[in-house]
Amino acid sequence: MNQTGFVSDANPTPELTQALLVWTLSGRPAFASINSVQKGVIQHQKDPITSKQLLAFTQQIINPLRMEASRDRQVEITPARVLLSDPVNDLTVWWRQAQPTPQFFDCDELGAIQGVCHMPSLVFAQHGTGLSMCAVAGNQRPTNDSKVFHAPMFNTYTDGGVCLGEVSLRSITKWTDMDANENNFLRGINTHPNGGHVKTKYPTGIFALWRDLVNDPQLKWDDSWLAPMRTTGLDLQQWIKECVR
Repeated sequence: MNQTGFVSDANPTPELTQALLVWTLSGRPAFASINSVQKGVIQHQKDPITSKQLLAFTQQIINPLRMEASRDRQVEITPARVLLSDPVNDLTVWWRQAQPTPQFFDCDELGAIQGVCHMPSLVFAQHGTGLSMCAVAGNQRPTNDSKVFHAPMFNTYTDGGVCLGEVSLRSITKWTDMDANENNFLRGINTHPNGGHVKTKYPTGIFALWRDLVNDPQLKWDDSWLAPMRTTGLDLQQWIKECVR
């Protein structure tokens, strides 16, 4: 174990004073105990540890490490568009306001076309090296109970999973990584719709939607074109939970 934060110049040699023991029954953990250590010998103690004792024990370890890390850590304010940051599960969820965005297409139905198109508000969920996305109505920061819709995009599956193709994602260690991953996907070449779901309620379908948006940069996005992700309805909190299963 790295002993930074535990040892000082005045007392360079650490002394073993406590041990956390895990007791098993039939090969499975049964309970834990904190045992004192005297002259290198673990003393007998079979009373289970309480929640309060465990918290105090872990704080003895965590607090010095946290203080040491904070001395060298750069403080970076979380952007308002970040909805959830969960480093333990390697999950970051962020929101992108409705705005015009360059789009590139190369498929039999549309040919090779490109243009700056108006798009709806989007939510991205990066779990490890995987990316999912959905759309939300309006242009306000979404909440837990915001209804989610299919992102009317090519290269997305029924559950919102993204077919990345040749797009590679960065691990999100700083907020600029989030921006880079978003831009890499949105500025990729759209080659085909994925999944068998209805991607949009646009009267003449998904291909016509993007053809019209490319041909008419003044055509504003209309949320009535959004198709619900499920007929029974799905809110943002439920969708995020499904992204990490």
